[in-house]
Amino acid sequence: MTPIAAIRTVPSSAVPLALAKLSQEYPALLHVTTHDAAMEQLASSLPFFMSHGRVLTCGAWDVFPFDQTSPKPGIIAERLSCLTALLGERSGPIIVLTTVNALLQKFPPKSVLANNYFSASVGDSLDREALQRWLTEQGYRNVSKAMEAGEY
Repeated sequence: MTPIAAIRTVPSSAVPLALAKLSQEYPALLHVTTHDAAMEQLASSLPFFMSHGRVLTCGAWDVFPFDQTSPKPGIIAERLSCLTALLGERSGPIIVLTTVNALLQKFPPKSVLANNYFSASVGDSLDREALQRWLTEQGYRNVSKAMEAGEY
């Protein structure tokens, strides 16, 4: 069982240092902020205090449930990047930063991410058509010039 602790009495200016110290004791930490700006500020200051490890952010969707529009591709990419990083091998502590709103929103089951993962390394041969098919199945859009997350 993973221990759960709350940081309540630490001044906001000392939270990055407190999280960095806790990351030396625990392999994974989750820190919930009140809003996106606080999460982004913490994400930018944490690396200064950490000698190794990763800081991941997982923001909230920028649309309301039942909206006719989809979330911005960058937000989708951020959330999926965070979740897939948690599934992968770890070479040091991970601190996940999120917001209250993001925690209240649904996440895909672990099995969905684990079964829909693509990995390639420099020097690997790729079947271009198979890769394009896989990207399309995952919801990527085929465009003439990829400019945003979610395009290929």
